[in-house]
Amino acid sequence: MSTGLQADRLTLLQTLGPKIFNFESNFDVSIFDELTKSFYHSSGPENEFSKKILEEFLQDERSWCRVDSILEFSQSDESRFYALLILERLVKTRWKLLPSDQRVGIRDYIVQQIIQVGAHADSIQTRKVYLNKLVSALVAILEFEWPRRWPEFIDEIVQSSKISESLSLVNMKILRILSEEIFLFGSSQMSHIKTKYLRETLCNQLPVLFNHIYTILVESTNVPLIVETLKTFNGFMSYIPPQFISHSSITEILLERLLKEPLLSNDTL
Repeated sequence: MSTGLQADRLTLLQTLGPKIFNFESNFDVSIFDELTKSFYHSSGPENEFSKKILEEFLQDERSWCRVDSILEFSQSDESRFYALLILERLVKTRWKLLPSDQRVGIRDYIVQQIIQVGAHADSIQTRKVYLNKLVSALVAILEFEWPRRWPEFIDEIVQSSKISESLSLVNMKILRILSEEIFLFGSSQMSHIKTKYLRETLCNQLPVLFNHIYTILVESTNVPLIVETLKTFNGFMSYIPPQFISHSSITEILLERLLKEPLLSNDTL
């Protein structure tokens, strides 16, 4: 871009950029898209200005009320990524203060985006950063919404895994991260009572999860999916009732089918 065009664009951003802080009027998502575009794809004064104004917006206590608009109307994964950063902070600080319909709307949008991006192997790679942030945001929401306000979550994630093996891999990652938050990190992130409640709830769902894991390990030939499933299974092992193991052929599957595969042997062990 020529120096003249850069100067013109910087002037335009300096004129329009501050409008994103006008919380009394409708939010122009296209301005936000231009700011994130400049931040990620420009240099010099234009980049510095975009970085400064985006950081200020990220720290603004009112920015959370723009999250749903950015997620729904933005044309840029980079803008959506920023919105998800704001959302994660929102979940930690004032999620319970949001109206129920707004919480459900944001939650459902994130689920739809995960399905849309995760259903195809190519988009998992090309939109990896955005997808990882979606997963992180969903897990943060689950810690507040599940199971009381979202009792059907486990059934939904098992059902949606049938859409494609790519989405099944993403869903398995969600289950793994959720279980890690509950069983490994819960004591430092949540109250003792909440951690205990989530652990008990997840343990009650283990029959459904075990059957889901078992089906993948028996039927799938997708190496990345099997590896992620083995990681998730390993996290659940200490909490799965012994009878589930002894009354199934999971041990034989691990020893006879997976341990012999060079690409899977380490994760199987």
